[in-house]
Amino acid sequence: MKFYPIAVAGLCAAMLSPLVAQAAAPQPNTGFYRVDAYTDSATPENVCAGLNRKAGLSVEGTYYYPGPLATGAVARFTDATAGAVLAGVYPKTPAAGATLWKGVLSFGVEPSGPYLKVPFSRVLTYLSKSSFSAVQTSKIKIGVDTCTLVENLVFTQTGS
Repeated sequence: MKFYPIAVAGLCAAMLSPLVAQAAAPQPNTGFYRVDAYTDSATPENVCAGLNRKAGLSVEGTYYYPGPLATGAVARFTDATAGAVLAGVYPKTPAAGATLWKGVLSFGVEPSGPYLKVPFSRVLTYLSKSSFSAVQTSKIKIGVDTCTLVENLVFTQTGS
């Protein structure tokens, strides 16, 4: 019996291609998204309360996703208690298909600030080309204290 490596390689590729297709996460479209944010935890409570943040808080905002490896990602939320628009300006987005995004975002009240530098990490789950979710951990330093937020985020595309 003769061994035909090309035939075997072709057969293996044909058998694996559906598995590879299933494993490839859809890359979200560039554009505007509605973001629903739920705060899982805000610790310590006394520090986070000063930022109007507490566990169980749900807020809705907007998010602009500029595409992979691009700058310009911005989240905006309205803080009804403070009557202000809060904005988070993110660093360069991760590569297509990445499931972890870490960096430092600029966070503050629009349009005047002040803007705080906030370290964050975001674990991403791609649901479709028009939606994705994330668990984000942020550490907001206020004076000598730090508020650690863990939030569940769901992004649904609203426009391009």
